[in-house]
Amino acid sequence: MKLYLFNTFTNLRNKQEFISAIVESIKSNKKKTFFGHNSQSIYLIKKNELFASAINKFDFTFADGLSISIAAKILLNQRIKKITLHQIFNPDIKNLFTEKNYSIFCLGTTDKVLNKFKEKYSDLNIVGLRNGYFDKTIESELVIAEINKTKPNILIVGMGQPLAEIWIQNNIDKLNANCIISVGGLFDNLSGEKKLAPKFVSNIGLEWFYRLIQEPIRLTPRYLVCNSYFLKEVVRLKIISFFK
Repeated sequence: MKLYLFNTFTNLRNKQEFISAIVESIKSNKKKTFFGHNSQSIYLIKKNELFASAINKFDFTFADGLSISIAAKILLNQRIKKITLHQIFNPDIKNLFTEKNYSIFCLGTTDKVLNKFKEKYSDLNIVGLRNGYFDKTIESELVIAEINKTKPNILIVGMGQPLAEIWIQNNIDKLNANCIISVGGLFDNLSGEKKLAPKFVSNIGLEWFYRLIQEPIRLTPRYLVCNSYFLKEVVRLKIISFFK
């Protein structure tokens, strides 16, 4: 069931639904796209028309941040559990991919990070790697041909918002993969390139603060803008609901 909020939607409420959607997509040989919402994506929907259009064409979206779960409860009185991919990768997603022997193509980040990821998860059936630093206007056809040659069940795209989502939707008809999952910084997190927040920090919704401490110069402007915008929208929508 789709829940509509912030001019977008979520339709996967927990990790079981996420995993089931992947299995069913591959089993039925259908092409499906997946994306996780957080405060940054809500801000970008308002500020970037291309991103807003792209994101609402995804087949499945979920709450990647605790902020989305809280907003759904406050504004819709609906319970949505946070699905942070790097948290449920071990063991849930990893076990699924290995048990089913799904073929995986990894696109995004740097060659160094991708190779570290492949080495760390050598039991996964990773059939291809391609860094995300290519000219999207003139090199996309070559990258798509490289992906399609491997015939992956799953294409994992880690090029960051809004670039990954716009690129996926611009090329969706040409990509031959059952599941195309936009994952943000998943490769950096799981490869060990970046230090993950302790689980208890993530569980209370302060993972963003943990990352901020590690990369204050890069992340301070983003979090100030996106988090403050998100909070303002929640308050605004709650006030509006009182007068309906």
